[in-house]
Amino acid sequence: KRIRKTGFPTQKAARIAGNKAIAEYCPHLAKDGIDYDKITFQEYAEKIWKPQKDGVHANAATMHNYDKLLKRLYVVFGNRKLRAIDITDVKAFFDNEYINEDTKTNTVANMRALMSQIYRFAVLRKHVFVSPLECYEKPSGLLVAAKTNKNEKYREAIPTEILDAIYARFPKGTEEYYHLKVSE
Repeated sequence: KRIRKTGFPTQKAARIAGNKAIAEYCPHLAKDGIDYDKITFQEYAEKIWKPQKDGVHANAATMHNYDKLLKRLYVVFGNRKLRAIDITDVKAFFDNEYINEDTKTNTVANMRALMSQIYRFAVLRKHVFVSPLECYEKPSGLLVAAKTNKNEKYREAIPTEILDAIYARFPKGTEEYYHLKVSE
């Protein structure tokens, strides 16, 4: 239920009192003049978060990697309002990315960490009230197999028949056997 106050002599007096209340309860709106109810995720990342990070807290290579990850996040979340993104949106996107065969698990984890970093920045400055990534947990490792490059094939350094011959030469109980087991 909305709280309203009445009893002002004119509409102008009511607006002045309203602006004073906004400045008191939402100081971030009064300072920079940005309406965080309307700003999109992409605008926030580019105009507010990135200038704070660029050059001071992150080197050029890190910012380049951030840019690559941000481009992927902008495809889904770029035009969405910062405060409108919720846990269901985040869960749907990241769960799909973890299951997707073309995306490596490490890349998805890095995108999630970057988005979490942006939202932590916004929460600390009271631009948003809660991060949608706060409660997100990646799908169970049993459900999602680790992905590798599709061109990689499993290689055995020593073929099985040669390894069996080596183990026949150094039977269990000898010192060499245990060295071989450790190096296997």
